[in-house]
Amino acid sequence: MVMDSKRRFSFAYGIAVLCLVASPTMADLIALKNASFETGDLTEWSVSATGTGNVTVVHSWTQGDGGSGPLSWGPTQGSWFALMSAGDAGTSVKLSQTFTANVGDVLQFAYFWDGGDAIEGGSYNDAAQATAQLTPGAGAPAGYSLFTESIATRGNYNGTPWQYVSFTIQATGTYDLVFELTNATDSRSDSYLGIDVVPLPGAVLLGFLGLAAAGLKLRQLA
Repeated sequence: MVMDSKRRFSFAYGIAVLCLVASPTMADLIALKNASFETGDLTEWSVSATGTGNVTVVHSWTQGDGGSGPLSWGPTQGSWFALMSAGDAGTSVKLSQTFTANVGDVLQFAYFWDGGDAIEGGSYNDAAQATAQLTPGAGAPAGYSLFTESIATRGNYNGTPWQYVSFTIQATGTYDLVFELTNATDSRSDSYLGIDVVPLPGAVLLGFLGLAAAGLKLRQLA
């Protein structure tokens, strides 16, 4: 029985190590400042808006407009996340941070989309996007699209669970990470975008390996 346990553990351990090797290391991951908003505010981030859109830091969010998507969210980890609201019709709000990266570095974050409007006659198509844009004069492509969301693609009054994004940097330089949310046509029904960080995959796997090893040791002692 002990040998069977050892074989099962060795197999699981080998799979976990392969996943760990394939995942970004802590050295490869881009460390955004105050990425999980655990200061309880927007320290290290910049906010700009063309109307009444804003960004707050919250413990949770519930949208009451209905629809088939999940309508309550909490942080992916820790206690806080950023919540963007679109504001006036035809205006947008942006949340951004500047960072430097080398080729092969990995940018990771999580977001959710909460579409609070319904398309009527092609109008009211609120939208959101994120880009990693090289600063002017960096001598590389203008930027990279990290995700896009809209009422048209997700459906009326629909939300998503947390979506996890991992992007490998393709050109060394200084970047602006920009999240943008736009309200189209009217100001009656707002849409929202949540932003948070992703747990490091390497740390999760290392925790699994430690627990598995402890479990095998206890079985041997039993």
